[in-house]
Order: sequence, then C-alpha cells, then structure tokens
Amino acid sequence: MGAQKIWFDIGTPFNCNLADAIIKHLGGFSETLITCRDHDHIIEILSAKKMDFVPIGKHGGKSLKGKLKAYAERVTLLADVVEKEKPDLLITERDPSAVRTAFGFGTPAWTVFYDEREYWTNWMVFPLSNRIFVPHFYDPPELVQNGVTLNRVTWFNGFHTAFLKDTWPQLNAKNNSSQDKLRILIRPEFEFATFFNTEKIPILEQVVSLLIENNYDAELVVFPRTESQQELFSKYPAVTFIEENTMDCPVINVDLVIGAAETMLMEAFVLLKPAISCVYWEQSKPVQYLLQYIDHSTDPKEVVQLADKYFDKEEREKFSHRAKEVVDKMDNLGLLIAEEVKKLFS
Repeated sequence: MGAQKIWFDIGTPFNCNLADAIIKHLGGFSETLITCRDHDHIIEILSAKKMDFVPIGKHGGKSLKGKLKAYAERVTLLADVVEKEKPDLLITERDPSAVRTAFGFGTPAWTVFYDEREYWTNWMVFPLSNRIFVPHFYDPPELVQNGVTLNRVTWFNGFHTAFLKDTWPQLNAKNNSSQDKLRILIRPEFEFATFFNTEKIPILEQVVSLLIENNYDAELVVFPRTESQQELFSKYPAVTFIEENTMDCPVINVDLVIGAAETMLMEAFVLLKPAISCVYWEQSKPVQYLLQYIDHSTDPKEVVQLADKYFDKEEREKFSHRAKEVVDKMDNLGLLIAEEVKKLFS
C-alpha cells in the first residue's frame, strides 16, 4: 500500500521541477501535499505546470533579520497545515522551515544536498533530515562539515538536474520546429542568497548591450528573479521576458543560455543546450564540475565571442552530442527518489 500522503515543500525554481518529476514517476502511488513560498516566480512556475499547491510565506530578502523573521513566520504557518494534513513524509530540497516543522511533528524528512556554501542553512536542515540525496562529486568530510550524518546519505551520479532527461522527447519536438532567430536565454544572479556577499558586477547587462550593438540576429529573453532585475533589463527595447505559460522549463524553448544562474546552467547542459557561465563569485562544487563541459567567462566581450560560435547550427549540434554522452551516464534523481518512496511504503 502506498503512503497516505507525501508533502513536497518548494523553496526554489529547481525544486518545482524536481517535485514535478518525482510526482510523475510516482504515478498516483500516493496522495500529495504541495506547499511553497512566494519567491523567484515559484508560484508562476507551479501554475504553468498546473500543479495544486498551497502558498505559505515569502523569502526574507537580503538581510539576516528578514531571513530569520520569514523562517519563523513560515514555521508557524506550516505547523497549522501539517497538523491538519498529517503527511507521512516530507520531500524538499533544503527548506529549513519545512524540515523544522516536519521534525516537530515527527514526520520523516528527505532532502537534497545542493550547495556547500550555504553553511548555516545546511546546519539547520541536514541534522534533522532522515535521508539526504547527495551527488557523487562531494566527499564525506565536506558533508560532515555541513551537518550531514553519513549513514543517512544516498549517493547519486551526476547533476541534480539530470531528471530533465525525461523531457528529451519534448526537446526533440522543439528542435524540429522551424525558427528564424536564435533564442538566447539570459538568467541573472541570485542577489538574495546568503553566500552572495560580493559586489554586483553588471556582466549580463553589458553582454546584452554588446549583442544589440553588434546587431546579432537573436531573440534575447531574460528570466529575472526580482522586480529590480526586470526594471534593469527593461531599458533594452530588444529584450523580452519569460512568459508565465513557458516558465515550467524555459530552457526547452531556447537555443543558448547565458547566465549567472548555476542551476539553469546545469539545466541547459542536461537539456543538451549550449551554455556560457558568467559566475563571478565563489563557485560551488556543482559549478566546478559543470565548467569541465561548458564555456565560462566574466569578460562581457569574451562572452559575446563565445556566443558567436553557437549561431552556427552545426556547432550547437556538436555541443549536444558531447553533452549527451556525459548526461546519459547520470542518474535520474526524480526517478531515484520516487523508487525509494515506493520501497519505503510498499
């Protein structure tokens, strides 16, 4: 018999896509409860996926006080929902308020180790997690330093985003459609992250400006995280913004990703799309691993030069072929978690 109810708590766009993949692989095995915070288009992404969800709380912003208050307020709100719904298992990337609430009610929590730079968040999450899914490129000492109990770890091979292999048939259909211009997706940095303690550098804004000035025949699509980022890129008339109905997996609809968004760069690689990293702060372990396979530069002129070669369809196809050889060997995290859920409750 399946679990009575599985609770998915979603705090990032990545977690939207992962939860969706897990639920699809469960295939009606259990009831689901989805809660989310209002942050970085999460509500729009879940709506685009036509998923039922309960919005609870918001991101606390950049200040430490704001983050703490948002955490406390969200725990209070989640407690009422969890008391009423009585889920059997929590699955979340690493949301501290959800994990703490689950712990308070004696509900097992499964989490994903994603980023060693989020030291304090990790110590709020992983000591209370019953099971932690970890990619192979981390080593045990790094995990222990971040509050992980090693006998609770389930290892997997490759990127967290490799579950997007499920969308390859959809991707092939998109690739076969006719399209006049190269579509370039621009994804800005996450200014509210606790580890983002560097001064902002306007690399992407300069890249967009250079692409326009040099008359590149491309459609430039920006996926901003905040209203201030939307306002910043709105000054370029040639730029359009992601539409709500395409937010569920916007990389599928583009030919090239240029960004300071680590997850979306990994998504692009798994979806066999060329990507150029503009990460200018301390790189996470996943990004270090990713940069073995994609271009990287923090010089706007060089970024444009790197982008230039991908206007050639043959170059894009070469990249896709190389990427597929790597991604084929990666584990599908959505499938892996779904199979473990079935084992637990069968």
